[in-house]
Amino acid sequence: NNNDWLIYVICVLEGLRKGEARALRVGSVDLEKNVINITESLSQYNLDNRTKNEQSRRTTPIFSKARPYFEKLLVGKTDVNGFLFKAERNKIDKDYKKVLRLAGLPLNYTIKDLRHTFISHCAELGIPQYVVQNWVGHSEGSRVTRNVYTHLTEDANKKFTDILDKN
Repeated sequence: NNNDWLIYVICVLEGLRKGEARALRVGSVDLEKNVINITESLSQYNLDNRTKNEQSRRTTPIFSKARPYFEKLLVGKTDVNGFLFKAERNKIDKDYKKVLRLAGLPLNYTIKDLRHTFISHCAELGIPQYVVQNWVGHSEGSRVTRNVYTHLTEDANKKFTDILDKN
């Protein structure tokens, strides 16, 4: 019953950094309030007990598509200080390559690309940038959200091309 593969699902559905997802504890997830409290990050070496920056310490919603996965991860877990994911960083990276291979995707994709996907999807849906920045732990007005993470997909490109062509 190893659910460590769910880290990829949580990262793409919640826009979390890999270190933030790895540091999630049972007590970080509040199903009653429907939020995740992100207060720590697991670095390559250990728990730093700090996030990438001050904005990264945040409370973010549990989005409806992610909720069943959090419920699955919490089954039978009572130690609020216990981690949701047990796998080491290198195993998570190695297993991700297996997932990419099985899906027929390029092996140069990284877990960080899941965060890019989340932010780009939010942009395509028209969610205001300041809201997305709050969810992903970027400072308000950060150019990083817009310049680095927001990628125009082919569908969005076609949608906006059609809009411009019709007007």
